[in-house]
Amino acid sequence: MAPFLPADVLCQIFQNLTDQKSLYSCLLVNRLWCATSVEYLWSKPFRFIYTCNFISCTCHKESRISRSSKLIEIYLSCLTEKEKILLMDNGIKLPIESPLFDYAGFIRYLDLDDFYTAIRDWMESNIILMTGGLMDYDSKQLMLDFTGNSLKKHQKKFKFSKVVRYITKSLGGVSLGVNRRKNNDKSDSDSTSIDTTITTSSSILSTSFLSSTPVTPTSPTAPFPPTTTTSSSSSSNSNSNSNTNSILLSLTPRERLVTEVLCRLLMRRSSTLKQLSIDRTYSTRNLDEFRCSSLPPLLDRFQNTRPIPDQYMMLPNYPGAISCLSSLSELICTTRQSKRKLFDLLSEISTKIHKISVMMDYSSNNWHGTRLKKDDSDLEDEVKSLANLIRVQQSLQHFEIYCCENGSNIIISALKSQSNNLKSLSFIDIRFWGWDPLDFISNCKDLKKLIFKSCSGLTNDLLDSLIDSEFPQLTTIEMENTSAPVHILESLIKHGNSNITTLNLGQYKTTLNNPSSSSSSSNIIEIVANNCPNLVSFKSFIESDEIPQLVSLFTLCTNLQSVTINGPRSPEIDVNHLFLELSSQELPNLKDLSILGSWSFQSYSLNQFLSGSKPPLKSLQIQNSRCFTDSHLEVVLKNLCSEISSKNTLKDLRLHVTCQLNEELIDKVRECVKEDGFVQVDYWESVIRVRISRLPKISWYNNSRSKSKYRVCGT
Repeated sequence: MAPFLPADVLCQIFQNLTDQKSLYSCLLVNRLWCATSVEYLWSKPFRFIYTCNFISCTCHKESRISRSSKLIEIYLSCLTEKEKILLMDNGIKLPIESPLFDYAGFIRYLDLDDFYTAIRDWMESNIILMTGGLMDYDSKQLMLDFTGNSLKKHQKKFKFSKVVRYITKSLGGVSLGVNRRKNNDKSDSDSTSIDTTITTSSSILSTSFLSSTPVTPTSPTAPFPPTTTTSSSSSSNSNSNSNTNSILLSLTPRERLVTEVLCRLLMRRSSTLKQLSIDRTYSTRNLDEFRCSSLPPLLDRFQNTRPIPDQYMMLPNYPGAISCLSSLSELICTTRQSKRKLFDLLSEISTKIHKISVMMDYSSNNWHGTRLKKDDSDLEDEVKSLANLIRVQQSLQHFEIYCCENGSNIIISALKSQSNNLKSLSFIDIRFWGWDPLDFISNCKDLKKLIFKSCSGLTNDLLDSLIDSEFPQLTTIEMENTSAPVHILESLIKHGNSNITTLNLGQYKTTLNNPSSSSSSSNIIEIVANNCPNLVSFKSFIESDEIPQLVSLFTLCTNLQSVTINGPRSPEIDVNHLFLELSSQELPNLKDLSILGSWSFQSYSLNQFLSGSKPPLKSLQIQNSRCFTDSHLEVVLKNLCSEISSKNTLKDLRLHVTCQLNEELIDKVRECVKEDGFVQVDYWESVIRVRISRLPKISWYNNSRSKSKYRVCGT
């Protein structure tokens, strides 16, 4: 037996580790593990530093800035000598240590918003952002040297070159000694671009500090424009006014220089970038990953997302982007700013994208959420750029779109070219009024997921082409917060070939007058039970006359793990008979049960259900209940929080009731729930929340009729 695992085996193990702590621990095992795991730890560094495991984390702004600064300093240490000289001659302090690995070459997942935030944090921590003063970082350090404070602290000799640079910059001159450096870089393309940057940036930086108007670059290939004149400034202003959606953020010359140098570094060193994103919906994160609360807010007072500068949107135009982005597999752009430039550039480079997730909407101009007519015209142009990007892809498999009101017909026409490749379609927050029929979906024979979330306007004319369509690989149908015709849902379920594992029926619409509807909405649950034997997750809005069909659902779908049932809040629906019938049916796989409708049941029937069916529930949620009392909570304690290990499965309990529950019983539930559990009891007039964590537990008791009280619970 070999004493060490081969590097190929280690790679297969490390690529399945997604948390930072586990990958960091692998670095400390031995040299082989360190050299193998460092690539995966540094594949998405910006995601790691801005992701927390709790919704309301305890991170502070100072700690976040410290983490960001260390990360950016590591990337700055990977720059070439000429790039370092360029930054230092423009007053930017750089780390002295050389990197142990080529960290810039490891990045595979890049979120431009996180990248922008990290650079801003680093600039702030190094006192480089120039808001109004003329004195930069080296100038402040130089003044300390004149007073002698710095010499006493650091015990170093004063360099005459600092005096020359300080006097030169004070007079508005050009930094000396820059062009005397020799070119020792191996890459001819890099040396050419760096030389042009060095010869032009120093004069611009030295003069722009004396003016209040920030300098904006023309393009990454020519990062700094000629010396600013009145004509150029007036033309740039006219361009910005003509395009209201191309949001140009004012960057200081130094921030712009650092941004473009780091963008060049990532495009030059990273051999293959797998995912490029501006993810404002956090769809790329896992369910247990949350945005750090110390980050600046994403939305302004008009509920618009924070834009990022155009230097980041022009990333595919930097040298080295052809080799870096040619194998890009995922593009996620859920920001409301203009993405037309990014789409146009990627359509020329990236033709192997498998997943595209976009938001086709612009920021509103006021509280009413309205847009200008010019915005609608620019949005249609952006839709055309997106359609071109879709058409040039060799095998687009997953497509997700948010908020598309203009140019829907153009997108549908482009998706028809990928109908043989599409496996997943998601429409989120879309009003389908005025859309052409979605007939291209019927040609997607390899479709596995069909998702509609918070959509409206799903009429018969829009979806009639799906009635006789065959989808042999369909596994997921989701109509979350969406109403679809019931006969369309019946047809999709029947033609799913028993492969459907995830089903969310939403609040389907009854179409009794439709001749193609074989049955009313009252027996759709029976159709699900007879055609979905492999169903794992089920969600639906259930009326009172459909309650008896749930017995067939639980009986025939033995693999059910998660069931969420919504319904009317009034009047109450008596489900005692349902619980008593299910008590004779074992549910060994049921782990998540959520009752969101107003159901009425006695503690006896609940006890019969939990003790008879023996579901290993990890999560139990009961909302809008007027019948839940202390006797019901005792039943939950007895069957799900028992000291017997086989019954102590509950980790998440959420109750929304009207009757006041005994606090001692709530404390017993808290004691039985494991360390990572969560117990929440909401009343209509008061709120009690108990958070279980490894730290000392705190219970919040907040009654609307009395003052708040806080009590620390022991471990």
